[in-house]
Amino acid sequence: MSTDKIYSDLCSNLCPIICCPQTIRKIQILNNFVNKRPSIVNEKCLKYSELMKKFKKEKTSSTELSEFTTESRVRNRDTNSFSINCEADLKSSVMNIVEEKYKSVTNKLQYTDVISYNIPLAKPKEYPHMAIIGFGEKPEDGKWGCGGSLISERWILTSAHCQRMSALNTARWARLGDLNIISTTDDARPKDYRIVRHVIHPCYKPPSMYDDIALFQLEKNVEFSEYVMPICLNSDSFLEPQVQVATSWGKTSLDAYTVSDNLLKVELNIIPGSVCNDSYASFLSTRMTLKYGILNDRMICASPLEGTTDVCGGDSGGPLQFKHDGSSLHTQYGIISFGTLCSEDTPVVYCRVSKYISWIENVVWP
Repeated sequence: MSTDKIYSDLCSNLCPIICCPQTIRKIQILNNFVNKRPSIVNEKCLKYSELMKKFKKEKTSSTELSEFTTESRVRNRDTNSFSINCEADLKSSVMNIVEEKYKSVTNKLQYTDVISYNIPLAKPKEYPHMAIIGFGEKPEDGKWGCGGSLISERWILTSAHCQRMSALNTARWARLGDLNIISTTDDARPKDYRIVRHVIHPCYKPPSMYDDIALFQLEKNVEFSEYVMPICLNSDSFLEPQVQVATSWGKTSLDAYTVSDNLLKVELNIIPGSVCNDSYASFLSTRMTLKYGILNDRMICASPLEGTTDVCGGDSGGPLQFKHDGSSLHTQYGIISFGTLCSEDTPVVYCRVSKYISWIENVVWP
């Protein structure tokens, strides 16, 4: 019987299978489609790509840019409404780890702060999405630490543990458009933006290393240019590009107490999750850091290409990315999260962006 108390015809002799009108079926399908809207990040990527082409041609007028560079309204949606059963989600992702005697990792597991030795420097305008996070009261304090990536007019994507450098130092600034953080002749257009809000993924529970992802909101809209442009975000969980690039102002040696002045880049190979689990075997199950091991649906492991630079880790929060064919635009595949202390045999672990697209869209474009 329908809601208006009209009895419907039966489609069978014995079992009361109700024949629903075709119009109701269409409404249900439409509702499902509305609830599962097309990926916003893909739509944004197309806009960023077109905008970058216009900048390259130097033909874009300020009027043409307005539709891309201005958000229609300030959004204050309560992001705590994003609900997820974190423990159940983790358990559903657990890999079948074979119990055997793995080789041990003697180095301490830590959030990464060293990217590599003797690696190439990024070129001007090569990575216009790159952000470096400041922890001082003022940008002039020079307390630069984590990396991040611009993903919209007001938001930086980074690691959750980058919210604080210490008990007294929280992430307060994001510098965009820079190349060498102390040079004024490096063909860059640096500008500092105050961070007014930290949105940490609800499942991030340190000392656990899972779900190490966060969004930092800037005080005002960013003006896009060839020097400052958002990165695209990968929403395809099945995509497995073998070669990626990590970028960072990371430390260049274990003895360094400050970040590199120059933006650095290094090519990496994606490492299978099973191999990565072997490398981190001593941290599996016995510690809260990696209770369930390396989980492929939310983590990526990567090591340097054979014959290239020696990666020790990476500046936390920076992107793992690949370049679009025939374009200067990049797509972010991962976020630098953690590694061991400069172990040649141990890959660096990245947070897999595609796992968190729904959460990102809920916060940035609700």
